[in-house]
This record gives sequence, C-alpha cells and structure tokens, in this order.
Amino acid sequence: MRKSTSINFKAVLIALFVVSLGIEMVSAAGFPSVKELYGRYKFSGECSYVDMVSGAAGEAPVPATTGYNMAVLPGESENELKVLGFFGYGGGVTLTYNQEDGTLKGETPTAVFMMGMNLMLVADAASTGGTVVFNYQVTEKDGKIEITAQNALENVTIMDMEDGIMGMLSYASAYTMTKEDISYNLSDVIGEYDFASTRVDNNLLADASENFKLKITGNTSETVPSGVSVGNWFGMENTEVAAEFYADGGILVLPHDVKLANGMCFGAQPEEEGGYNPNEASFFFVEKDKLVTPGYLVLDNGFDEVMEMPLQMAVIGGEAVKTGSGISSRCIKDVKIYGSDGSIRVEGLESAEISVFDAQGMLVSSVHGATAAFGSLKSGLYLVKVGSQTAKVVVK
Repeated sequence: MRKSTSINFKAVLIALFVVSLGIEMVSAAGFPSVKELYGRYKFSGECSYVDMVSGAAGEAPVPATTGYNMAVLPGESENELKVLGFFGYGGGVTLTYNQEDGTLKGETPTAVFMMGMNLMLVADAASTGGTVVFNYQVTEKDGKIEITAQNALENVTIMDMEDGIMGMLSYASAYTMTKEDISYNLSDVIGEYDFASTRVDNNLLADASENFKLKITGNTSETVPSGVSVGNWFGMENTEVAAEFYADGGILVLPHDVKLANGMCFGAQPEEEGGYNPNEASFFFVEKDKLVTPGYLVLDNGFDEVMEMPLQMAVIGGEAVKTGSGISSRCIKDVKIYGSDGSIRVEGLESAEISVFDAQGMLVSSVHGATAAFGSLKSGLYLVKVGSQTAKVVVK
C-alpha cells in the first residue's frame, strides 16, 4: 500500500513538472523567435517637426514620416537585431530581443539615422551624459508580427546644409512596425541594373558617377550555398563587394566597410585605417524588376595626387531598374515616376503642376493633377517636375 502511494505521489510530481514545462514552453512560444523577426516592415506613426530657427511647427523635411518600409536584420550576436530605415533613410539602431517576454530594447548615447557630408539626422544624448532609449513590445496579431514602441522617439536633430534646414523631429509613443508578407528568390535579383541616385551628397571623384550600371551575380543552385556580389559601383572597375540576401522580406544587405581591389573602400574606410561609418548597414529593398535603397552609399579613399587630398563619392538613396525590364522609374517625395517605351507616367498623392521637359530644357507638356500620363515621346532623357520637385527619367 505504501509502495502504491509512493508511486502515485511520484507520478503526480512528474505530471506537475511536465505541466510546468509545458507552461514555460507555451509562454516562450507565445512570442516569435529572433529569426522570425527578420524581414521588411511597414512603419506607421505620428511625426512632428519644429524649425529650430523660427520655432514654428511644420511639415517634416524627410523622405517619409509614415507608411514607409523599414528593415529588421540580424545583429552581431544571437539575440541582437538591427532596426533600420527611420524617417525614410537607411539608418537605425541595434537592439536586443528577449523572446521570453517579447521585448526589444536598447539604448545608446547617439542614434544615427543619416550621416552624410551635408545631411545629418541624429538623436544625441551624449552631450548631457544621457542615452536615447528604444523600448518595443513584439506581438503577433492576425498572423502578422507587430513591433510597437513603448516610448516616444524625441529630439531628433535634422541638419541639411545644402537646403538650409535645421530642426527637431519626434515620433509619438505607440508607433508601430508591422511585418510585410513579401518574399523574393535570389534568381529574381540577379542581373544588370541602371542605378540612379536620389541625391548626391558628395562628389570629388572625377571618374565616378551618380548614375551607373549595377551588376548583381550569385549562385542559385540548391546544392551550393548562395553567394551574392554587387559590382560596378559608381561606374568604376574593381568595385565588387559581397552582399547578403534575405528572401523573406526581399532585402539585399551591403557590407559596412570593405577595401576593394583598386585600393578604394566601399562604405567608408575600414576603422583600422582611421575610417568612420556610423551607418548600421546599407541595403536595398527588392521590388519587381528594381531595387530601392533609402541609405547612404559611399565610395571612399581615392586620392588626388595633384591637390594632395582624399577623394570620395557618396549618394543618399537611389533606385536601380533591371536592364531589359522595359521600365525606368524614379521616386521623389510622395511621387512615383515611371518611364517606359515612349511614355512617362506620374503617380502622386496630392494634386500639383506636373511638367515634362526634354534634355534641352524645352517644355514638352504640362498638366495639373495627382496623376498624369505623357505619351508619344521620343527616346532620351527627360526632366519631370512635380510641384517644386524634379526627377530625371529615361524613355526608351
């Protein structure tokens, strides 16, 4: 009888132990794994801007304030994540994920969202001895992963020396990033592209160009590990770099800094040689027949023997359209412009004066509206002006 009681008691203990394990497993499984967080996200939040000179509130002078794409990529250690793309630029922060409670946290004295020669977008608490805090809660709703901010992102300084802009940006608490169900194969990405920059931030290399042919190669065999390389940067030879491709999210990630065969550096000079590149990672979002980057791309370490000075080529953002796709497109703020065989199509969010000029600056046609289509155009380069913004478009 005692033996039976002892056996029953042990059985109860084992059952309780199994149940407790089950509860812990369910609790941990209630939140996505760190790898499940990798991918492309849609940002949604309330942004405010105050001009530092006038003190007046106004429209934020950034590529985007809400409804844009962001990237969540692996960090250096197992539970680290890079959260990139704030304000429509390529920069961001590295944070630590805790799957047990679904929190994604981190703090840094300085968070860099864009750092160019003439444009800077930084949240800086280093001068006061403080830190910029990032605190998120990860959840899964209706089968979609959502990352929600538990605190505001405030006092982000924007300085644009080229356009004379100096102000402060903020995001209210509870802004969200929702994972997009997007996937591309490496075979969709491999090919040659026509790259056109959104903005030239610095150009001291005479033989480098803001518009150039970009070549992406890789191995799509199932039995051989896929390797991706991107070459012909800025139209220069020996500028091939290894890249990482994430099919889930369709993201092509470029190296932080690497020395090239011609002695130049991609992504800034390596740190051991005195270089400095605050960008967490440059990347492209893959779309059908094109690649779009919001980031800061740098070709560094050239040297002018006559002037005895270092040289650099850098652009902020750009779009690469696959050769032979029949599509050539350029994006400016809140507007998409497509140039194809004999036509140009403009898609905007608000009504504006839309004008097309030829390469000699002669007006071809003009309409007022949010969208427009211009046909019967000869092959060549055109300038499309939407309101006060202008983009270059090639018609084939």
